[in-house]
Amino acid sequence: EQNMIMHGFTALTDCQPLLNLLGSDKPACQQLVRGLHGQLVLFFLAFVDACHAYVRHQEREIVEVQTLDPSLPAMDRPPIAGLDEVVRLDWSGLFCLALVRIGRHLEVKAISKVWAVARDLFVGGDSASDLQPNAAVIKATTTYAAITRKATRNAAQAAITHYVLQGGQRLAHFFRNSIHSKNWMTLREPRTPRLAMEMVLKEVHAFDAQLARILGDPRKPRVERRVLSRVKNSLELEMERLLAKKQPVFAAVPFNRNGSVLGILRIAYKALCEYVREETFGKYGLQQIQVDCAFLADVTRDFVDTEDAAALDSLLDEAVTSASRRCVDPVLMEAVIVETLCEEKKKGFKFE
Repeated sequence: EQNMIMHGFTALTDCQPLLNLLGSDKPACQQLVRGLHGQLVLFFLAFVDACHAYVRHQEREIVEVQTLDPSLPAMDRPPIAGLDEVVRLDWSGLFCLALVRIGRHLEVKAISKVWAVARDLFVGGDSASDLQPNAAVIKATTTYAAITRKATRNAAQAAITHYVLQGGQRLAHFFRNSIHSKNWMTLREPRTPRLAMEMVLKEVHAFDAQLARILGDPRKPRVERRVLSRVKNSLELEMERLLAKKQPVFAAVPFNRNGSVLGILRIAYKALCEYVREETFGKYGLQQIQVDCAFLADVTRDFVDTEDAAALDSLLDEAVTSASRRCVDPVLMEAVIVETLCEEKKKGFKFE
């Protein structure tokens, strides 16, 4: 990241002697500055293309610069060397988050600094006005810096969205195997949450640690624990069911730890609901799902904010409701017993 920014500063500095050589040739000076505009834009868009290539595993069709803003002058975009190597890279969550971190730093700080250096280097000359945000080559309200910031932000957004999608699908894979590998009609009375729930929560902890490390967003203290003993009436249950159905699974992902973990869990828990709907349950099979979801809901509160934990609770409650509707003898376990089983499990549960 630092090398990329320093290369930008060095390129700008190297252009100043060339501008001095042109002297009073105003058309030539303006042509040089316009060329510098184009090279700076293409410089940052190379990072944008690399992000999209990694996320999509294919080289993006080279989007003309004019699509970013129709008022921009035409610019040739030559093929980017090494982009095919980015396409062939294996998936790495840490690398994807590194792209997010670089993109955010470019958007918030570096791009503005590079354009500011460009203006400062040529201030005082006839070409100086052409480097200002209100240059004649673009609209008065649009700057090259704003265009490149927007493109860079979109690339970082695509990267973190893909990270969340990959994480959610990975957890969904655990749920799918754990649901489809059981005969839910013949299970014995549950005594503890299943091992698959531990595996899922350890994966969530790993995602949480990656996000906190790369995005610099440490986890907040644990919110209050979920109360299982309170009995909900039919209206509350119906409202939660409707809320779970209306929750957008693939909502926009903010650039922070909590929002990313929430997105991962939202995808995973929604998948759990769908897998449960494909099975038929006996009495104890239903109760096992009840215990599993209660354990997930309790430990999940370590990773997300209070209001987000409530939204995830509604998805897990929907999974239990779906299992109950698919059960031949729908008798739920008493909440006090469920709470006791979860507490016993937590005593010996470790993320490491």
